[in-house]
Amino acid sequence: MKVLIVGGGITGLALAAFLERCGVEYEVAERQNDWARQGFLISIWDPGRDILKKLGLADQFDALGSRIRTYQVKNGSGKVLRTFNFSKLYADFGGVVTVLRRSDLHELLLHVVPTEKILMNMPVTKVSQNADAAHVEFADGTSANYDVVVAADGVHSAIRASLFGDHLERYEDWRAWYVWIDNDLEPVH
Repeated sequence: MKVLIVGGGITGLALAAFLERCGVEYEVAERQNDWARQGFLISIWDPGRDILKKLGLADQFDALGSRIRTYQVKNGSGKVLRTFNFSKLYADFGGVVTVLRRSDLHELLLHVVPTEKILMNMPVTKVSQNADAAHVEFADGTSANYDVVVAADGVHSAIRASLFGDHLERYEDWRAWYVWIDNDLEPVH
């Protein structure tokens, strides 16, 4: 089996890491020419940490991230709409959500995905199905056949749009606000 993962972000690299561990042939097609535009922070709930544990990355993840004890949802004016206190979940389950720099998580995943399997600056221009495989055309004029194509190219996926038309998403102009607090400043209870 040969898999093409379109998108070298967190999701694409996590899938690539699992395929690497399973010995499945794959390539990652990333449209950017470098990793500079990754976003700032990412929140990972414990089921996501469990995935990183299966990849042998949980200890590094824990060292880089900060556990969140309280989470607030605010409107565009800064008014608090809802506050979530995770204390009981921490007490019952030992952990809930960790926030870390997206670039740190990305770097962890890059340690388990060989760079030769990542095709940088390689946008996919077309995907079509033939009798035997998915035929993929790239912006540089090359093409290849794959058994599976995974669209991991973000919320505004060009691959999904080309295959399935307009998205059904609707944006309500909400914002999420975060603050970065170093682990050294976290109070010990």
